[in-house]
Amino acid sequence: MSSQIVPFGKYQGKKFVEVPISYLRWFRDQDWAEKWKDLYDYTEDVLRAETERKLKAFQNAGIWMMSPAHQKLLWSLWRNACDAQMWRSPACTLEEVEQHRKRVTLEVFGSPRSWKSINQKEEFDKLKSRLELLAGKVQGGIEDGHREYGDQRRLLWKFHEVQYKCVALYMPSPDKYLDRLLKERFKVVRDWTCIEDLDARPTIRTRKDGTAYEASDLLLFIETLDARINVMRNAAGDTIHEMKIKAGAPCVCVECKKSNTGDPF
Repeated sequence: MSSQIVPFGKYQGKKFVEVPISYLRWFRDQDWAEKWKDLYDYTEDVLRAETERKLKAFQNAGIWMMSPAHQKLLWSLWRNACDAQMWRSPACTLEEVEQHRKRVTLEVFGSPRSWKSINQKEEFDKLKSRLELLAGKVQGGIEDGHREYGDQRRLLWKFHEVQYKCVALYMPSPDKYLDRLLKERFKVVRDWTCIEDLDARPTIRTRKDGTAYEASDLLLFIETLDARINVMRNAAGDTIHEMKIKAGAPCVCVECKKSNTGDPF
């Protein structure tokens, strides 16, 4: 496919493989791009491979870049926002559309940013909620400027998809164990409050040595449960990988990375 010829535009007559990746990104975001199926499919493959390569490099460095799925969602929301705000042709030129995108990015982050440098956690949440707001989505309006919504989604996903399964592996009655932990750690009464009700809004707290730190009730519960699970795992003689495989929970070790789905949006 890479040897096929571009049938139009600035690089007409060039082989697909000779077209700069910046042009492929521009092409991918046009409304009519899918009409040119061969070039569109080639572009998707190239951009996905580039993103995955950078994602792997950044993850190895401890930096969480957006995955292809995150990027695809943001660009889809951007198109919806442009439609809702009438930022499309013939009302706006391509240059004006790009200026709108840069302005929105500046408003969200406080400084110019490339979308390729946005991480897949709190920065993704910020931009996603703003684009949903511009696209007229109610949830985006609620979440805009509130990082706790994204934190809550990720932490509850970890609890339900990983931690609960691991507790159930080692404890015959996981619900009773979790009820007891909630009551001991947070003075929670199960009849009227559950894990989903723990506050995800970070607050300033003080350690025993007098230093301050920021954490939410939900984050503290998740961290406490992580520590308890590690005690159970060590007592059973399991590695983290063995525990998660036995529990049927997703694992992010080197062996499992290829099949791991990662955190949710």
